[in-house]
Amino acid sequence: MATVAPPTLEHFGQPMTVSIYGVAVDDFGVGLPRISVSVLSDQSTLATTNTDEKGEFSFPNLAVKVGFHSLRAAGREFIPAAEQFTLTYEMDNTSITTIVRLEQARRTAADEARHQTAMKLEEKERTEQEARLRQVIEIASSQPGQPIPSNKEELASYLKILGLPAGQLDQLLAAADRLGELQKIQAEKSPSEASESTQSTTSPHDAKYIRLQVLFATDRNRQLDSDPRRMFGSARSSRESTYFGVCEVSVPNRHRIGKLERPSIFKLQFYEDPEKHIILQKSELWEGDFFYNRVSTGATTSPNHDVFVFIHGYCVTFQEAILRTAQIAVDLDFSGVPICFSWPSRGTYSGYFSDEATIEWSTPHLVEVVRKIAQLSGVRTIHLIAHSMGNRALVHCLDHLAQGFGNTSTAQINQVILAAPDIDAGVMVQLGERVTRVGKRTTLYASSNDRPLVISRQFHGYARAGDIGDAIYINENIDTVDASAIPVDIFGHSYYGSSRTVLHDIYELFRNGTPPPRFGLQKASQRNKLYWIFRP
Repeated sequence: MATVAPPTLEHFGQPMTVSIYGVAVDDFGVGLPRISVSVLSDQSTLATTNTDEKGEFSFPNLAVKVGFHSLRAAGREFIPAAEQFTLTYEMDNTSITTIVRLEQARRTAADEARHQTAMKLEEKERTEQEARLRQVIEIASSQPGQPIPSNKEELASYLKILGLPAGQLDQLLAAADRLGELQKIQAEKSPSEASESTQSTTSPHDAKYIRLQVLFATDRNRQLDSDPRRMFGSARSSRESTYFGVCEVSVPNRHRIGKLERPSIFKLQFYEDPEKHIILQKSELWEGDFFYNRVSTGATTSPNHDVFVFIHGYCVTFQEAILRTAQIAVDLDFSGVPICFSWPSRGTYSGYFSDEATIEWSTPHLVEVVRKIAQLSGVRTIHLIAHSMGNRALVHCLDHLAQGFGNTSTAQINQVILAAPDIDAGVMVQLGERVTRVGKRTTLYASSNDRPLVISRQFHGYARAGDIGDAIYINENIDTVDASAIPVDIFGHSYYGSSRTVLHDIYELFRNGTPPPRFGLQKASQRNKLYWIFRP
């Protein structure tokens, strides 16, 4: 939620109604339950609620007044967070969506000791539960005539055999859910079925995850922190320096396309597990020359001699940018070199206007990175993907490169993907023709369900290229795709990386360069101008 221009004195203080929806999350983006959230005006509390099990909260049809407000969230073991926002007369009877990010409070020595004691007790209890569950499994496996405990009632009967109190049933079921042991019993009872269902799975003796290298270029500030997640901060680098390096990311074999698997307390996941989650394992800094040499070498040894560069949107940390790049590379089955250009987004929803200023500052650095990659002898093809506010840097980068790009480059910019672009539609009209001179094909994904872009349109007063409001942005040299039919989450802004349909479409573009109509697209028109729609 970002602030906008102050309301005019004419309407200041007038009553209005607005609905506020959001979610409170921790540093990993995991929803936080039982967080107290309040809406305040002039330090007076207008309404208070608690987040649900998913960390979501809502203030439907809240009676407020035109003016300045704040949203505050507080919870046990977390530093209170606040989001400032302004309500204007034009926002009457509308909805606002936001995410509040809470940072875990630093514990004192005494608190840390109590926490470690509690964790040891929890680990001991969990181990005891799992041991009891294994007893259930052994009994079930040794009695072929007995029913397999595949539900609560059947498991309860085995509890009686073990002499355990029925009160421990829910605890054992929770342990069973974590271990997946009840399904294992079924497989052991039915060898034929087990062999059919495990043909494409990994043996328990094999690695349960893959390791992927994501190269990066960033103009964020360097932090003296050994944790790879906090190697870079949210401020601009000193002297406009660009840092280069590589991150090692682990991706579980059980990864599902479109999912960015992270720990979830609702699945009893309190720690990162490489067999379940996408994890930034380590980061290493490189000199610029060494970075470009590795890009060239990596492209040379890949089947198509290609790379892709991902430019993230606003409210994204360095870690989040790297993990998303890795997820996209895996989901696209990309065999070339994945590169993340991470600009210094504040990583907070209240930092929108700061990010707007910073993305302009970062654009020359992106131009330089793309220009140098295009001059590498080992690189034949470059794909560019930008999301949300990152499209502003990419579009202006392409505009710069259009001026004499082919003079010194050895590589071709093939596919340009503009995903949910938070860029003024009027600016796209001005630059569209020049921007498309550089890439072989440019594809723009837009949606009418993109709530952050709806809010951006309201704040700026002008349409965004990725938002389908009164009209859809169409350029004869750009393939505009309406993604409104794609199922989305509450915000509807990250479908480019979470939708199998969109990822498959990008896969077709990267792999084959297939023009529309591709699979799943149908033709549409507006004012005799052609665009494309994902079929529901």
